[in-house]
Amino acid sequence: VWIHLFEPHYPYEPAAPFDARFKASPYDGEIATADRELKRLLDAYPPGPSRLIVVTSDHGEGLGDHGEAEHHLFVYDSTLRVPLILAGGGLPRGGRVKGQFRSIDLMPTVLDLAGLKSPSVTGLSRAQSLKTGAVIPDNQSYAESLYGSIHFGYAPVRALRAGGFKYIDTPKAELYRVASDPVEATNLLAARAPLAAAMQKQ
Repeated sequence: VWIHLFEPHYPYEPAAPFDARFKASPYDGEIATADRELKRLLDAYPPGPSRLIVVTSDHGEGLGDHGEAEHHLFVYDSTLRVPLILAGGGLPRGGRVKGQFRSIDLMPTVLDLAGLKSPSVTGLSRAQSLKTGAVIPDNQSYAESLYGSIHFGYAPVRALRAGGFKYIDTPKAELYRVASDPVEATNLLAARAPLAAAMQKQ
């Protein structure tokens, strides 16, 4: 079963009673609305050995980070990093796995956990790491935003994340050590020029 909750998403118009409770922060009101709906679902269909529940999102929201209110133009982690929670399906309770799990890994992982063979796709199953708690092996994660390019004639925005770094390929390129600079505040492009060039080529 696939269930899509639109909240939290612009325009921020949370349902009652959260519209009044979160008047100063309607975005938080939409999170509360989504939490309530997820609770209803999980109360009726709790995770179990034969029922895997997956909660995730397709994007975050800039909320002003790097000057982006929503999520259309840029590829900073404020919009790229999303929650991923899996429960049931034989997975251990309360586990937390380190490493880079990519959205493209979700389908082969879920199929693997269900005992089904995945078709040939770019993503990789991370079922073993989820079962054992082992760190997800190093990998590369590609991201892009073509919204500005398609709608306004801007340059395409592409990014590669690997080894704790993220390279953003635009006419004014950027390189961040996201492992120690999660808000992407210090551009290391000049200081780490060879790494930036290698990631741009990749």
